[in-house]
Amino acid sequence: MKSFEEFQQSKHLSTNLGIELSDARWEDQPPAHGFVYEGGLYIECMQDHWSASAKACGQYYLIIGCDEHISDDLEMLERRLYEFGISEEII
Repeated sequence: MKSFEEFQQSKHLSTNLGIELSDARWEDQPPAHGFVYEGGLYIECMQDHWSASAKACGQYYLIIGCDEHISDDLEMLERRLYEFGISEEII
């Protein structure tokens, strides 16, 4: 099992999550960008075309199942993603 710090260090910035993750859900939208972590887990960065109310909540977006989180606290979102990855044995 990787430590949280090792999980954080696995991230890289992707300028097109849909292509990198082979996910068609972004096909009808501008390319989404964000951080990709080990196991194909990701945190999306806010996009220019998102609503002002969404942008006001923060610059990072995480969705796990039906739970959505928007925040400026990247480390908090990474911790949630890490805990999910551990619980699902993805990392």
